[in-house]
Amino acid sequence: MAARARKRGTYETAARMFHRVARRLLNQQERAEDDGGDCVLRTPDDKVCAIGALIPKNKYRKGLECEIMTVLHGDFNTKAARVTGIRTPRKAELGRALMGVHDEVEPAEWREAFLRVARDFGIKARI
Repeated sequence: MAARARKRGTYETAARMFHRVARRLLNQQERAEDDGGDCVLRTPDDKVCAIGALIPKNKYRKGLECEIMTVLHGDFNTKAARVTGIRTPRKAELGRALMGVHDEVEPAEWREAFLRVARDFGIKARI
């Protein structure tokens, strides 16, 4: 079981999920948007949104773009839930909060916004 606990995705804790997303986006410092300015999971030049940061590059497919919202609202029996590791209401709530940072906060202010999310979820942030 110990080997499974280290596996990305399903067995990942909310704190690890938070850190993986926050670090990726803080390094990226840009939103993942299509040509029309809409947020997307992954762009052709490998930028990701908050939820896109949870999807390994080799597991991404265009159809996940539509499935993600069902996962974030509690449908944990989908491929998107398995790929992202969002399989509990707490992780779905955290995913929505992280997505809000990506979508609504200017990248220059992301660090402070991520620290607020960490506090709200009782996560000891190391970013």
